[in-house]
Formats: sequence, C-alpha cells, structure tokens
Amino acid sequence: TGSMSDEIALVRRLVWDLANGVVTGNPRPSLRLGLVRYRDTRDIYVVKVTPLTFDLDAVHKELMKTRASGGGDTPEHVSLGLHKAISQKWRKDAQRMVFLIGDAKPKSYGDYYHDKEARRARALKVKVHVVGCSGLSSEGVTIFKEIARLSRGTYALLPRTSSHRGSKSDVRLRNLILGKAGLSQYASAAPPPRPAPARAVARRKVPSAPASKDPRDRGYAPTPDRVWRTSIK
Repeated sequence: TGSMSDEIALVRRLVWDLANGVVTGNPRPSLRLGLVRYRDTRDIYVVKVTPLTFDLDAVHKELMKTRASGGGDTPEHVSLGLHKAISQKWRKDAQRMVFLIGDAKPKSYGDYYHDKEARRARALKVKVHVVGCSGLSSEGVTIFKEIARLSRGTYALLPRTSSHRGSKSDVRLRNLILGKAGLSQYASAAPPPRPAPARAVARRKVPSAPASKDPRDRGYAPTPDRVWRTSIK
C-alpha cells in the first residue's frame, strides 16, 4: 500500500535479487517462482496472485508492474495474502518457502488469522521467511516474528538506511536473507562483475542444467538486463 512507496523499488529489486541468486546457482536448482500482492478490503484489489511457474520472465514482468498505493488505516490484510501464498500448488518433493514482506501488522476480518495460517504452513512444510520493512510497529514486529517462528521460518528487518530511496539493491541484506533461509550457497560476498569492455569478447557463465526433468524448466537463463547490479559493499 501507499506506506511502502518510499521503498517499493528496493523491495522489487530485493525480490528479484533473491530469485537471481538461486536460479544462477551451480548446481542449479529446479526453481518455480510465484508472486502474491496484498492490500486491504477497501483497495482496488485485496490480493493479486501470480501462481508458481517455471516462467520466471513472466513473474519478473508482474513484479516490475507492482506499485505502492492504496491503504488507509495502518493494518493490512496480511493473513489473506499469506493464505494465498501458502495455498499454491506445491510440487511433492519441493523445498517450500514463502518470503513475506510488509510494513504493517495484519488486520482481522474474522476470516483468516495469521497464527492459524502460520501453523497451516508448518503442516504443509512451507517455511515462511518474513522481512519487516521500515515503519513496522513494535506490535507488527512481534506478530511477524511469531509467523516466522510458528512456520519454522526466519525474520529479518529491512533497515531504513538500506533503501537509498529504492535506487540500489543491498547485497548484504540479500545475503542475510538467503543465509537465514538456509540458502547460503547462493549468497555472494561481492556484487556481480561489471560488463566487459566493448572491444572484448564478453562471456557469461551459464548455470548448469536444473535437476528437474520437466521440459518447462529448461527455457530460462538470466540475461544482463534481468540481473540486478548490486553495488553496495
């Protein structure tokens, strides 16, 4: 919603930075990515879902269209957004995880409850890793940490000093979140290398083939315009 307008660009880049870190790993995992945007009942939409898919370019397109607007009172319908994320069609053998990102505590409408959804996630073996954004109240931090604990996930805070008004992604934060989520092998201590000079022959490392035999999992390789150039050291 509108309260995240000062950092939505950073959040978009952080989400894609996490995805790129995983998909360019070697050995490369078989990755499906989905997106759930949530607001509140009085907004143009309450939730908007992009289902889990091998087509990461399609998710990138939807992610880049995400804008921060709407809202009104501080709480948002976090519990419904979490419910939709947990309710994806997960593969039987997948390592299941949700990254919940927000700056406001849940609002209760008597239909979905954050603690019940977190326990449901645990029963479905979905770990919810929570990222609290600037402006999140102390009560909101407590609730977000509870969601992470009940689902056996982790909690991290997006500090105000990281956003630079959304101009750059923060490699330290990306690595912190990947590490907490048990994905340390995809974290990097340094930003991606700069493009080679025009006269040189640029050779980009191609990630190994994924473990999945699903033919839909073979058409994606990050291109330079899809890989965020993180520059904060």
